[in-house]
Amino acid sequence: MLQKTKGQGGITLVALVVTIVVLLILAGISIALVFSQDGVIGRAQQAKRDTGFGTIQDNLGDILGAYRTDAMVDNKDKVITVDMLNGDPDASPTPIEGDLEGTGITVTATNDTFATAHADGTVTMGEGAQATLNDRTFNISFSSGLVQGSEVTE
Repeated sequence: MLQKTKGQGGITLVALVVTIVVLLILAGISIALVFSQDGVIGRAQQAKRDTGFGTIQDNLGDILGAYRTDAMVDNKDKVITVDMLNGDPDASPTPIEGDLEGTGITVTATNDTFATAHADGTVTMGEGAQATLNDRTFNISFSSGLVQGSEVTE
């Protein structure tokens, strides 16, 4: 039979309860830090949203900058359309969809003119110019050589 010898002790019920309470408090704090609006997951989702618009800014900024340079070099306005099936690709309206191929970005405009690059170096956005990436749509503007945007919320 087992006999208890002097000096041998076990975990008391009080020590066990205190340990469990401390672990529950730590778990509660950890869950709150991860799942709260300003927690790890909330910040990761915000970073994903910011990165999506950054992708739009980079790609459209490069494309519109190239059209702007072409317009200044040719001393002729360049109309940038949304519709790739607008007929002759060498005609004055230039479709932007081919330039965006592989980026995941789609663009729309109210009257099919996404933007106009002017010979004086300015770019005028068409009415209702929007860009969409990963199911998020932004109203697009272009000023001082930078693509600006505000998310369309429904």
